[in-house]
Formats: sequence, C-alpha cells, structure tokens
Amino acid sequence: MAARGALDAHRRGGDHRLGAQHGEPLLVNDVSQEPRYSPDDPRLLPDTHAELAMPLLVEGEVVGVLDVQSSEVGAFGENDTFILSMLADQARRR
Repeated sequence: MAARGALDAHRRGGDHRLGAQHGEPLLVNDVSQEPRYSPDDPRLLPDTHAELAMPLLVEGEVVGVLDVQSSEVGAFGENDTFILSMLADQARRR
C-alpha cells in the first residue's frame, strides 16, 4: 500500500482518484491511458503501470484511501477489487 501521488489528489486538490474520493473504488489498469495520472515525485514508485484505490468510509464519509499499485499493465481484476474492499471494510471497523 503506497499512495505517493499517482491518482492522489487529497493533498493537491486536483481531480485525481475521483472515484475513491467520492466513495467509489477506482481501478486503472494502464496509468499511461489515464489523463489524470501524474506522479507526485517520479522517484517514488517509478514503475507504476496499474493502480487500484479503495475508499475508507466511516458513516458515509471518506476518511482515507487504500491504494495498491503494480508494475504490470492489467494487473488488477475483480478478485483484487473484492479483496481490497474487504480490507477497507476491516480497517473501517477498527
């Protein structure tokens, strides 16, 4: 889990990670095709090619985002989304 930019806008106020920011998961299996993708610092996770972001919701409010990245295009699928949603749900309960 490393949200160091990529589709992260919580620190910058942009349009990135729109789905997760609004309570919906965001899956981008090829960040080169995502116009909103922009790493904060090219030295951090320079080989990111796919990203999956899952909101952490408490009483309907987004309080954080679990974010996973892969160096492989097309790395994430339905199972990954399901597993990350279960982890987000567990984190929310703690």
